[in-house]
Amino acid sequence: MNLLPLYVLRNGLPHAGRLLAANRQVTIAYLGGSITQAYPDGYAYQLTAWLKKRYPAARVTEVNAGIGGTGSDLGAFRLRQDVLRHNPDLLFVEFAVNDSHETHDVRAAMEGIVRHTRRVRGNSCDIAFIYTLAQNLVADLQEERLPPASRLHEPVAEHYGLTSINVALDIARWLKAGELTWDQFAADAAHPRPSGHTLYCNTLADCLPKAFAAAPGAATFPPPLTPDPWDAGTILPVAPDTRFPGWNYRPLVNRGGWECFDGLFESNTPGSEAAFSFSGTAIGIFFQLGPETGDLQWALDNGEWQTVRLFDDHSVNFWRPCYRVFQRRLPPGPHRLKLRVSADRDPRSKGSWTKLAALMVENPALAS
Repeated sequence: MNLLPLYVLRNGLPHAGRLLAANRQVTIAYLGGSITQAYPDGYAYQLTAWLKKRYPAARVTEVNAGIGGTGSDLGAFRLRQDVLRHNPDLLFVEFAVNDSHETHDVRAAMEGIVRHTRRVRGNSCDIAFIYTLAQNLVADLQEERLPPASRLHEPVAEHYGLTSINVALDIARWLKAGELTWDQFAADAAHPRPSGHTLYCNTLADCLPKAFAAAPGAATFPPPLTPDPWDAGTILPVAPDTRFPGWNYRPLVNRGGWECFDGLFESNTPGSEAAFSFSGTAIGIFFQLGPETGDLQWALDNGEWQTVRLFDDHSVNFWRPCYRVFQRRLPPGPHRLKLRVSADRDPRSKGSWTKLAALMVENPALAS
């Protein structure tokens, strides 16, 4: 049996390595789900602390762009707002767990994150993929086989020469050998305990000095690996002065994670309509989902109304950020999205609320 590597350096992380060695300012961004979001003892926070200790004269700052329960599809849309505006020197991308149960084009979304970052930051931002663990992924790794999402991520890393770090692999091997129990590692089916995050961080700490020492390569930007990479996404927050009958804007404090909204444009009145103009080739919504969420109707341009049931099994218990891509591969140019609160709802829902934070738009003008 061929053993999987804990990490594959490829072109390494030489830009960040040079900055750290020269005691310069270094901004590290983490884009991922709840495993990345975990505060204050998650692997991201532990790794930043490790870097500050190893390079005490460097000025290391972090941007934690983790949002629980979200995959690389939302990541591709929110990359510009949540990551690139901070001008990162090093970007870690962690969606191996959440992408394992998504239905979107995982490879196109991951490639879109890479291409968008390369277009904006060039070789001034190193990128690494991190492969984390959930209980349903253990069996694959114990057979020295990448789980489904990582199998889609890895060709993207190979195509662009990115370092990929499999922090899940040693955990799976220790579980198989009886040297670790799942309960010792994680608090549930996916979220490590602080000590489990430390195990992740140990693998990262083993890899990074080698990746930092890699020789800088020539600037390359190969043709896309996928036919339609999601590389032009953006988030367009609803403006506070937006007005439609039956709808109200409620300002919020954006603290990141599950409190990542500047405000919500809300309605609990069936039949209430709102409309938004945008320019692009894809449209979706970023919203708050929870116990009182109802069905939503949408129509694009002069098309028919369509109804979506946003409520899901998790909605019963809590409010959380969620998202839905309505349509891709639209003709480039201006479009108009209409939304209407439906009178229908899941039997478990306690209301008809739509709580809209932003439009998700793919705008090819960003890729020019």
